[in-house]
Amino acid sequence: MWTFIHTLFLALGAVVYLPLHSVKRWRQGRSSAALSERLGWVSLPQDVNQGSVVWVHAVSLGETKALFPVIQKLRTEKPELEFVFSFATSTAKEEAKRLYPFAKGYYYFPLDFPWIWRRFFNHLRPRLVILSETDFWYEFLHSAKKVGAITVLVNGKISNNSLKMFQRVRPYADAIFSHIDHFYLQNDIYLNRFAELGISKERMHVTGNLKIDSLVSTEAPSPLDSLNQIKKDGDQIVVVASTHPGEEKLILDSLKPLLETHPQLKIWFAPRHPERFLNVFKDLQKEGLETLLYSKVDKGHQGQDYRLLLLDKMGLLKSCFSECHLAIVGGSFVPVGGHNILEVTHAERPVLFGPYMHTQQEFVDLALRFKVGEQVEINRLQKAVEKSLHSVDPAFHEACRSLFKESQGAAELTYSGIESCLKS
Repeated sequence: MWTFIHTLFLALGAVVYLPLHSVKRWRQGRSSAALSERLGWVSLPQDVNQGSVVWVHAVSLGETKALFPVIQKLRTEKPELEFVFSFATSTAKEEAKRLYPFAKGYYYFPLDFPWIWRRFFNHLRPRLVILSETDFWYEFLHSAKKVGAITVLVNGKISNNSLKMFQRVRPYADAIFSHIDHFYLQNDIYLNRFAELGISKERMHVTGNLKIDSLVSTEAPSPLDSLNQIKKDGDQIVVVASTHPGEEKLILDSLKPLLETHPQLKIWFAPRHPERFLNVFKDLQKEGLETLLYSKVDKGHQGQDYRLLLLDKMGLLKSCFSECHLAIVGGSFVPVGGHNILEVTHAERPVLFGPYMHTQQEFVDLALRFKVGEQVEINRLQKAVEKSLHSVDPAFHEACRSLFKESQGAAELTYSGIESCLKS
């Protein structure tokens, strides 16, 4: 029954979604390959051993990176396993190719129709399906169980809004969550929310937040030759990371007075989504300040004079955080919900973030408790940046290390849970 109802409503939605999505991609000059993958028009890997496949679904960039220590442990302890990944964003797909070059396939998550999943799963016969954080799709899970896969949610979470939505459609929610064998969750808040949806406590386990462990387990940042060409001794670098529409201007307007009083201050912008790179660069140029584009940095002009830099390449932030004096993390000065501020803390740099951090409250609490970050309104950002440029608490670096030392362990607990599932 639920397959019919789910497919009917999804088909009606697709009639509206697909034309609008196609027009949007055409206007952005983007490839239609992603749309083909959404429709399931992909070639499947032929060199896989049925019964040894692990299908991993990570919605976006953060989830893809967070899984690294668990996937690494699974490969080390169970080398017979073969991995296939699915994503909702292009940035996640590119990051997965970098982190998991051994995978048998990387796919945009297709529309949740039964015939698409029947083709995938009848061919691959996955032994294990790992769902990261959220993004619950009925037919994906239902089809996985039909071929005998073990299904687990790792680094699991559910927002209060999602909880209310699922409560309004409780029978449908029951049908979805009945297809997840075990829930490995970030904290007790999420455990209690899933419990309100009737998930038995025997199926739920609090394992901690994988994003903390992933920062420790991934490789150290590599030097950025192009940035070394334009970074002078004495430069004060502020990285403005993961910004969303409207946020660059808000932050730059706040910091402009500091550019006048601090001649060695340079601001490096890194928008969250690559399709915005060019438009943000054009907007920055309109501010009348010397602005560089990272991909166009001329290595022959060491010490080139500039005030603003647009980082138009993915995968740079870890290195940039190691080079900066402090970082401002976006998605928090506009109502997005925030991003992972602990990436800055791991580089042992002060981090500033705005009031809209409702999706990252656990990290906010850690940053404030260990005094390694500050939450500020946009009208207080200038003073907070100026203070951080001029002085850093001598105990700051030890506080950063203590935060991670006390907060690790999610990867080992999650792996132990998955291992138990595979043995049963």
